[in-house]
Amino acid sequence: ALVTLRGAASAKPGAATESAPTDMNTASCDDGCRFALAANGYIIGTAPLCDGRCMDCGNQDLCFYANPSQPGYGPQCQSGGKVCCC
Repeated sequence: ALVTLRGAASAKPGAATESAPTDMNTASCDDGCRFALAANGYIIGTAPLCDGRCMDCGNQDLCFYANPSQPGYGPQCQSGGKVCCC
């Protein structure tokens, strides 16, 4: 399922005190996956013709479009885009 993550995680009793990123468009792929309570995240799509698709994630539970401003995005795409797999 392709989703867009927005907002910040609310604090939970007993949770770590480190604050979660408030802008999921600039959070890393891995942070976005953790925010969604999913497994570690990784970006799929190789520049310059990225064409990353959720079906490339294999059996992962979650996939969302990666934003070029995200840490770890890598080289920019001239066509297509990248996705974050969790």
